[in-house]
Amino acid sequence: MEKERLYNITTLFKEKILNVLGWQLKNEPLLKEAEGILFLMVETGKKVLKVGVEYRKTLLRTTSSSFLPDEVDIVMVAAPYIGYAQLERLKANNVNAIDEAGNYYFSYRSGKDRVILYEFNHRSKATRLSRIDAFSPKAGYVVMALLTAERFEISTMRKLQAITEVSLSGIFSICEAMKRNDLIDYSKSLPIRVLNPSRFLDEWAAYFKQRLAPKLNRQGYLISVKKIVDKESREVDVQHLDWREGASVLLDQIQSSALTGVQAAQSVSRFYAVEVGEILVSHLHEAERELTRKFILTPMIRNPNLILIEPYNSSAFIGINEEGKFRKAHPIQIYLDLLTSDDPRANEFAEIYREKALGY
Repeated sequence: MEKERLYNITTLFKEKILNVLGWQLKNEPLLKEAEGILFLMVETGKKVLKVGVEYRKTLLRTTSSSFLPDEVDIVMVAAPYIGYAQLERLKANNVNAIDEAGNYYFSYRSGKDRVILYEFNHRSKATRLSRIDAFSPKAGYVVMALLTAERFEISTMRKLQAITEVSLSGIFSICEAMKRNDLIDYSKSLPIRVLNPSRFLDEWAAYFKQRLAPKLNRQGYLISVKKIVDKESREVDVQHLDWREGASVLLDQIQSSALTGVQAAQSVSRFYAVEVGEILVSHLHEAERELTRKFILTPMIRNPNLILIEPYNSSAFIGINEEGKFRKAHPIQIYLDLLTSDDPRANEFAEIYREKALGY
């Protein structure tokens, strides 16, 4: 068994688990190289725990390794690479595991307190990319939380987790990638802070436009009602309605919804005006059901008067502004939706809006 592999597991264990929990190694790891065994003494702040890690080139079972019952407090198995399906089995059996690619599952219970951390997204060293990508769809939660925070900083990862829908280990991985790309900085004693908000937003906007916007579920509609024009003959005419009629229904009935795009930007600048309303909705089909209860809803590729946008995840609803007649998305989300609109004038409006609404 190579020492380098055991030391690599130690480094990953520290980076992925100890740093997230605020635990520390008490002393240098004890290696039994011939047996593939690693002992780590860990200080949690309340007690010292002995962690035993058994390294195997291939994991053939989903039960934990064969340490004596009183020999260690926490048992982990380790391998060069553990596939997603096997990690799921290990998790189901509550077996702590970690591999050299950075995938892991860790669970620890002490009294009423229980910690569960896991990350299953990394490929094997042979196939994974060497370039660190600072962003991912899930990173949108962290981006929005930081850019909407006062002074662009959040004091701890746990507070960041409370704002987002991301696991603590997921937040740590996202922040580490951003830190390596010089987008944010943090340490044990300092808050998580954005180094350069303008550059941070530039890079997120580029990622959003290239990777996320093409996958958005965006649908245009013409909303109208039937109106009786002659009571005797009961002649019916179809009357087209203003987008505001549909927006009022959606924003009243669906909590996760917000005005975005050109209409939301009008309060800051009237550089461009168009009679089309864009509404972010958590679920497109739910929004359609609400609208069809009151209106005739006709899907339109060209010249719609209402556009519904189902975002890639709920990070689009962070920082919503409840003031005014219509609930609005945060200016950052409005800027992103202007930037990625199918309307070239809205794209042009995006930078004007950003300068006036955000100032960076």
